Amino acid sequence: MRGFEPLAKGDKVELVMPSSACTEEEYNNCVEYIHQLGLVAKYRKYSELVSQEEILYSNTPLYRADHLYDALTANDSKAVWDVKGGYGSAKLLASLKARKKPDKAKLFIGFSDATILLNFLVNNWQIACIHGPLLFQLPAKVTEESAEIIKEIIFGKVRQIEIAGLEVLNTTARNYTGNISSSIIGGCLSLVQSLIGTDEFPQVKGKILFLEDIGEAGARIDRMLDHLSRVGVFDKLKAVLLGNFMESNSSGSPKAIEVNKAISNLANLLDEKNIPLLQSLRLGHTKDIVPLPFGTKAILTLGKQPKLQVATGI
Repeated sequence: MRGFEPLAKGDKVELVMPSSACTEEEYNNCVEYIHQLGLVAKYRKYSELVSQEEILYSNTPLYRADHLYDALTANDSKAVWDVKGGYGSAKLLASLKARKKPDKAKLFIGFSDATILLNFLVNNWQIACIHGPLLFQLPAKVTEESAEIIKEIIFGKVRQIEIAGLEVLNTTARNYTGNISSSIIGGCLSLVQSLIGTDEFPQVKGKILFLEDIGEAGARIDRMLDHLSRVGVFDKLKAVLLGNFMESNSSGSPKAIEVNKAISNLANLLDEKNIPLLQSLRLGHTKDIVPLPFGTKAILTLGKQPKLQVATGI
C-alpha cells in the first residue's frame, strides 16, 4: 500500500467535487479555510466546477472524473480534499478504471459518498486514504477537536490514530483476547451495499470492515446488512467495526430503537460466525468525527480496554 507525504506550509491542496455540489458560499469558505491552514488552495472557479444542468450532481461524470484524475496526478500539489458528499461518485468508476494508476500516491480525504472513491483508491491503485471530514464541514460543522485531529494528520504531527473506549457489541468480541492485525476498508453502509455484484466491491478477505451511515431507518439498515451476509461478505472478515448510525436518529426515538435492533441482529449473526463486533460513535457522520485511515496497518486490541490503532499512511 502506498502512503502519502505530510504537508508543509505553502503546499498546494486540490479541491474536488466528485459528488453533489455545495453552495458557492460554502465553496469560498473551503478555499479560505485551506489558506488559514497556511496551505495554497488549487481550485477551479465555482461557475466552471458546478453545472446548473446537472441537478443530481455537481457536473457530468466525465468532467468530474477528469477533474479528480487531474488532481490526483498533478505534480504541483500534495493532497486532494473532497469538498462535498451527496451522490454521484459511483458514476466516475468506469472512467477511472480505464486510466493509468498515478505514479505517485497523494493524500486523499473524504467520506460519505466518497466511500466509493476511498475503496477504489485502496483496492485498484493501492493508495492509502483518510476517511475524514469533507472540506465544507471545516471548521464550523465539526468539533474543534475533530478539526485539530485532521490538521495533525495532514501535517504529519501524528503517525497513528488511536480510538479508545470501543463499545463491545457481541459475545465473540467480549470473549476475545489478544490483538487483531489487519487493515480497514468499507465506509457508508448504503454505498458499500451498492457495490455488491460489481468488480468494484472492496476486497474484504482478512480485513476489518468498517460500516456507518446517516438517517437510515432500522429496517433499511437490517436489510442492507442482511444483503451483505447473504452474499458472504461477513464470512471473510477478521472483525466488524461500526461507526455512528444515530446522527439523525434521536436517542430513544422509535427510529433509534429500530436502528439498535438492526445492530443487535448483526451482533447475533456475527456471533454465529465467531467475528467480533465493536462500535465507536465518533466514526462517520457525527460532528465529533475522528478520521479513520483506510488501507494502512490497523491493530484492534480486545479485552478489558478495547481500542483501535491505525497508521495514518505517512
